[in-house]
Amino acid sequence: MTIKDISNKHIMSNALGIDEESLDFFLKNDLKFFKNKKEIDPANEKLYAYKKIYISKRGGGYREILKVESDELRNIQREIRRYLIKEYVPRECVHGFRKGKSPFTNAKQHLGKKYITVLDIKDFFPSISHSKVKDIFISLGCCNDIAENLSRLTTFQNSLPQGFYTSPIISNFALSKLDEKLEKYSIKNNITYTRYGDDLTFSSNIEKIDISPIREIIKQDGFSLNEKKTKNMNRGLNQVVTGLTVFDDKYPRIPKNIKKRLRLHMYYIKKYGSTNHLAINNVGVNKKKFAWGVDNIFGWIYYINAIEPNIYKKYLPIINNEKEYIKIIKEQMEEKMKFLAEDENL
Repeated sequence: MTIKDISNKHIMSNALGIDEESLDFFLKNDLKFFKNKKEIDPANEKLYAYKKIYISKRGGGYREILKVESDELRNIQREIRRYLIKEYVPRECVHGFRKGKSPFTNAKQHLGKKYITVLDIKDFFPSISHSKVKDIFISLGCCNDIAENLSRLTTFQNSLPQGFYTSPIISNFALSKLDEKLEKYSIKNNITYTRYGDDLTFSSNIEKIDISPIREIIKQDGFSLNEKKTKNMNRGLNQVVTGLTVFDDKYPRIPKNIKKRLRLHMYYIKKYGSTNHLAINNVGVNKKKFAWGVDNIFGWIYYINAIEPNIYKKYLPIINNEKEYIKIIKEQMEEKMKFLAEDENL
């Protein structure tokens, strides 16, 4: 069965693995979110299908994530995603939310270039409206009623939220036409173009990138740029694409400042152990900072294994000595989310 074979609600409920009564509940009610379980009305507990959490951004501030708490709705979205993945035909420029693609493969396309420009789509997920999502389902062959129902199950408060199982693949569908236009423009102008989520990267060995026509193409497609995040990086400067340096033509690398910071952390972890190191540096005093410290150090170490494995191997003996401590990292991370969600100052 394909998504266009879902022609009525009975078929839809079977395709999504849920009975019609339960499906109707999610379609006919205005579902709610909570930050703290104390906010849930016990009389209408099932309506609180989402939990809002906050993830820190590298550049400061927090990103809102809507986590699906309802098991039934989570399974529904997983099934919808499965149907959508079957239909999606990615362009070569797309490196985000695709099997076999990653920040590494994205950065690899821009190695050793003279000129690199990185652009960011403003309010990426919120700018993908309920009506845009509905149009995607219609374009895949769904009738109007089914498209409306599927878009209700995959959007919240009239937009595509970050955190739904279906949001990444839907966002790729939403940018398909833009990807095609930007690819054609780039080929015509001897530019290499790639996209990872809402990060658009353009590079050239011939001349600097003129973003004016690119901005206009993006505007015509219903999106806009976050001008504050525009970066022009000429050869000789610190050229970073999706978090990796691309200054030479060999392979993407972990930025030097990250390596330097990790080298210092690993030195002290080897000397004092993880807990003592974080406490000595006044991180362990604050539970939120402690959780972030654990996540940042070990998260980067494991990420390095996929980018520069020789560095990871060098730290492996130290990591092996911390096995007992690593077991509690997941618990620390869960606590971190709890602290962030309950923080009234966010």
